[in-house]
Amino acid sequence: MLIRHAEKPGQGRSGVDDAGRLDERSLSVAGWRRAGALVPYFALLADRMHARLVCRPEHIFAARATPLHPSTRPRDTITPLADALGIAVDERWSDEDPLEQFAQTLRNLDVPVLVCWRHDYLPALARAVLGAGDVPRVWPAERFDLTWSIRPDGDRWMFLQVPQLLLHGDRVETF
Repeated sequence: MLIRHAEKPGQGRSGVDDAGRLDERSLSVAGWRRAGALVPYFALLADRMHARLVCRPEHIFAARATPLHPSTRPRDTITPLADALGIAVDERWSDEDPLEQFAQTLRNLDVPVLVCWRHDYLPALARAVLGAGDVPRVWPAERFDLTWSIRPDGDRWMFLQVPQLLLHGDRVETF
C-alpha cells in the first residue's frame, strides 16, 4: 500500500513537530490530524471494513530525509500508526535511491507493507512495483487523502485507488 505523506504547511506557514513546536520540515496541524486518523484506518478498520482494498501493515517504510528533501513528513505521518502497531519505521530508502532496487525490496516482502512517500515519486514507484499496469502519471499536489493498494490477483498484480475519507474535505473521487 502506498500513501503520500500527510498535509504540509501552506505557503508562508510553518509546520509543527509532534510537541507543537514550529518546524518547517514537519506536518501542518491538519497533517497531524490525518496521521492520527491513519491509526484506526490501518490498525483497526482495514481488515474488517476494507479487507479487499487495504490491510493492516506488518512492515512500514517512510522516505528518509535527505539534504535534497529534508522534510520529515513521511516519517511523521506514519509514526503514530507504527507506534500503535509496535512496528519500527524503516527509513533505509529515500526517493534519491534507485527506484527499481526499492521496488524489488517491496516485492520480496511476504507481509503487508505500507509505504509513505513523497507524491512526486509515487507514480514511478507504483509502476516499478507493478512492472506494468494502469497507474496515474502524476499524484496531484493537493491530494493527501488516498491509498494506492497493490494487491496480488492470481499470477498478476492489481492496482486500486482507495479514498481514505478520514478528514473533512477528503474526496471520494480518485484521479
